[in-house]
Amino acid sequence: MTRYRLRYQATDLEMPPGEFLVGRSSECNLALDDALVSRKHARFEVSAKGVTVEDLGSRNGVLVNGKHARGKAVVRHLDRVGIGSHEMILVELGRAENGRSPTSELLVCLGCRRPLEAFDKICPGCGTPVPRAANTLAGATLELRAVDFGLSEDEDTRQTSAFVLLAPIVEKAIGLGHYDEAAHMIGAQLDALKQEASRGAKMPPELVAQATTLALGLAAGLRQPRWFNFIFDFHAILGRLIPAPIVDRLHELVRSARYREPTSLRAYLEVMRAKRELSASDRFTLRRLEGLERVVSA
Repeated sequence: MTRYRLRYQATDLEMPPGEFLVGRSSECNLALDDALVSRKHARFEVSAKGVTVEDLGSRNGVLVNGKHARGKAVVRHLDRVGIGSHEMILVELGRAENGRSPTSELLVCLGCRRPLEAFDKICPGCGTPVPRAANTLAGATLELRAVDFGLSEDEDTRQTSAFVLLAPIVEKAIGLGHYDEAAHMIGAQLDALKQEASRGAKMPPELVAQATTLALGLAAGLRQPRWFNFIFDFHAILGRLIPAPIVDRLHELVRSARYREPTSLRAYLEVMRAKRELSASDRFTLRRLEGLERVVSA
């Protein structure tokens, strides 16, 4: 009979044939400390035919791949199941990839350097996608290289490659309100981008925009100075003007988050004031940033 595991956070839970309960009760196979989860929230059933999940009359229901489950919903390999504010993934052990059986060879995640199994499609630690074909060496641990994703293999761009892979996952986590998880996943990559920029690495506009948007989302959710500072420091290093819509959003957030650390903003303003060629719209945005500094310093 096929074996299954339920991947929750960084843990894979064995699912033997029969019933597997999820809820707040300690009687459940997986107990979740979450007010959005009922005492006995959902029931998985594992049989020779596969796996199903059923809502046990909870207030908030069960999601399978983002859609509410009705009755007994079939769950397949790598399907996502949402219960309360938690998400878990069903893993079918021994699942062949492209007609080949998985081996005992190990890979290492580019995002968090966690060992991976050959059949993994995403890293169970940080969610980084695993390429369908990566060069392996029998019996050895091999690092996933940036070149496996069609990106540069240079050491200076390794963290940039990890950021590109993680960003869509982090955007989703922020959208779901999982700010702490998002910060844990992307914090090191954002810091690495800033370091690469300081060494003169090329930063495409779309990459800068995505990094800024993620930091802004974390600033809104966590209200920590670190994420505001990243935006100002990053743009100061690049010598680029923060886009007007981002400045408008920052005006809202510094008040609600009570951000009161003007050092990074002041340093950024000094860089931008030294710019001689600014359009009329750029000068207006700069004045808005100067107004932001007055709010932060008040």
